Amino acid sequence: MAPATARLLLLMVTVIWGSGYVVTDLVLGTINPYQLLTGRFLLTFIALSIVFFPQLKKINLAALKRGALLGIFLYGAFVLQTVGVIYTTPSKNAFLTATSVVIVPLISFLLFKQKVQLRTQVGIGMTVVGVALMSLNGFTGINIGDVLSLFCAMFFALQSVFLGKFVRETNPASLMIVQMGTASAIGLAVNFIRGDVYLGGQLNADLSVLYLALFNTLICYGIQSWAQQSITATESSLILSMESFWGMLFSALILKEAVTYKMVFGAMFILTGIFSAQGILDPKKLAFPFKGKRAEEQPKNSMYSRFES
Repeated sequence: MAPATARLLLLMVTVIWGSGYVVTDLVLGTINPYQLLTGRFLLTFIALSIVFFPQLKKINLAALKRGALLGIFLYGAFVLQTVGVIYTTPSKNAFLTATSVVIVPLISFLLFKQKVQLRTQVGIGMTVVGVALMSLNGFTGINIGDVLSLFCAMFFALQSVFLGKFVRETNPASLMIVQMGTASAIGLAVNFIRGDVYLGGQLNADLSVLYLALFNTLICYGIQSWAQQSITATESSLILSMESFWGMLFSALILKEAVTYKMVFGAMFILTGIFSAQGILDPKKLAFPFKGKRAEEQPKNSMYSRFES
């Protein structure tokens, strides 16, 4: 997949994820977050197993270990976000979760010695400012919810970084199947412990879970898995930060939530940060300098270089 195509597909992912805020808001009055998480991961696992049935026989030990690790990170991130918002404000939760855009390049550097260009660092800074403008309505003190939200950001960052590493060494379909299988297994265990396993029967909840499973999970994480074969986790996390913009837009259009000037300025900062990281704002450079080339053909000092194997 060409890097330009990967970027466009990830941008499409942010639109779908943005719509997920509205669907989630509408369904949580019927089922609880733990039931919702289990449903979306379990349905995704079943769909993947059907679509990629021939791949089930090809899942080896490496795919099992790597996919299981990704599944733990994925479920952990969603649970920490869910529990964190109980003890803090939604705006602080959203902002702290979005700081994964800063954590991703840090983890990439520490684990894989992947350097980040100056323009990308500037883009990350502007993106964080944009998310803060869109999300925060004051930040008074640190509580347990804030700490959980930060750990949530860490888990999302770890999932993104290791996904970028693993998809270059393991079949993406196998990774997805094991990742979603692990997440759904953990979810079912949590539901059994809590005594609130959801078996369906509420039409509104069932349709919402189906939408989140097929679109927000199956399609979106599938695209992310294939896209990160061509671009770095740092660039992927920057593009995916656009999720907050689409979430704001859909919430305003469908849920009739108010949009403030601060939120608009925040969206502008996010866009400017992404453009800056891509070099679009530099008239001497093209937005897609390596268009059509795979990551292994690109210069090693490029922000699009593959992880070291």
